[in-house]
Amino acid sequence: MYFTRYDCTWKTVDVFTERGYNIPQFYGKWPFKRILGIQEPASCLFSILNGLANVLAFRRFFKYIPSRAPMFFVTFFQLIVACNAWFWSSVFHTRDFMWTERLDYFSATSLVLYALYFTLHRWTMEVEQVRSRKKLQLLCRNFLLAVYVAHVSYLTFRKFDYGFNMRMNVSFGVANTISVISLWLLRRNEHQWKCVLIVILTNVFIGFELLDFPPLSWIIDAHAIWHLLTIPLPFLFYSYAADVCLYLLKEKEA
Repeated sequence: MYFTRYDCTWKTVDVFTERGYNIPQFYGKWPFKRILGIQEPASCLFSILNGLANVLAFRRFFKYIPSRAPMFFVTFFQLIVACNAWFWSSVFHTRDFMWTERLDYFSATSLVLYALYFTLHRWTMEVEQVRSRKKLQLLCRNFLLAVYVAHVSYLTFRKFDYGFNMRMNVSFGVANTISVISLWLLRRNEHQWKCVLIVILTNVFIGFELLDFPPLSWIIDAHAIWHLLTIPLPFLFYSYAADVCLYLLKEKEA
């Protein structure tokens, strides 16, 4: 049935093209040419490359940063969350089913929330008293985990609202942007500009998510371009994370 829908879609596209009509969306999506059975080949490829970029960038981080460094394991879990998100993104773009869509959306939200947690955790490192710092870290961790569980539960058991999901993710992203810029204004360390640049570029690149045009060659659309642009960002992030770890380790051992 799925392949029949695909064939009918392209027969309609051919007829519209012959008659000079504008190509509409079908079932809420633009038509894509499949490669090796992959439904959205460009987005799938770029998702895989994003995951690979995280692995390669973390390998460099792991090579130079000792595990005793503050925020080493916070950075390691960033890798886990990122790879999980890009894995499900590639699966969803390979074949769009309800369950692949949900896992893609939920994993993407986990990545956005963990980015916020990373920044808040860095903020807590400014607290000198160890006991108070640990309490703040636990509070941030439990609060964001509760927000994530509530968000996923609402979308799963009550209503899968695309608009609500988008608004929530944008809110988390804005909160992270404010936190990063505030930290930069408070502590103008030599490395803090990297994180500021990451959030600025991310916000600029998200603009492609708002664009909506027929796929180029019926393969590359605005969403695929967004995935393409984010591939270099992990190298900048783990470079920043390495600088943070070394900076905090130096302060710890001073």
